[in-house]
Amino acid sequence: MKKTKTPQPNLEESIQKQLTILDDKFKRALADYQNLERNQHQSKLLEKGKIISKFLPLLDGLELTHQHTQDPVTEMMVKEFKKVLNELGVSLIDSEKGSEFDSLSMDCVEVAAGEKDKVVKIIQPGYKLGEVVLRPARVEVGSGQATPSVIPTEVEGSSK
Repeated sequence: MKKTKTPQPNLEESIQKQLTILDDKFKRALADYQNLERNQHQSKLLEKGKIISKFLPLLDGLELTHQHTQDPVTEMMVKEFKKVLNELGVSLIDSEKGSEFDSLSMDCVEVAAGEKDKVVKIIQPGYKLGEVVLRPARVEVGSGQATPSVIPTEVEGSSK
């Protein structure tokens, strides 16, 4: 006598449920791994940015020295410094005169006569590493007035 196996509908359902559960676990593990990679990349970028930020005042000093001395050696040092920063992924924040003021990448240190919310003058250039701001650009921003407003220096009715 031969035993014949009858198909078990519950077995297929059980296998399908297990497959769905395993597929779900796989997708979650993959998402966790991708998040871990992204977080590690972001963490490395922030650490790299902290180190690079410490060198920016040196660049400022070299540029200031070059402006005052016009020494070709200093000029070469500034160019090399900027080249190395560029190779590391550092770029200038776009804060050209006339550009729109961006509070995420610029600090307004003064308001002056000029087109409203437009950069009037760059006080100190800003730098970023990818999309991470290392140092915001320090700028003068237009107030919307065509001429500087005059503030009276004497109080009315007072005499000297």
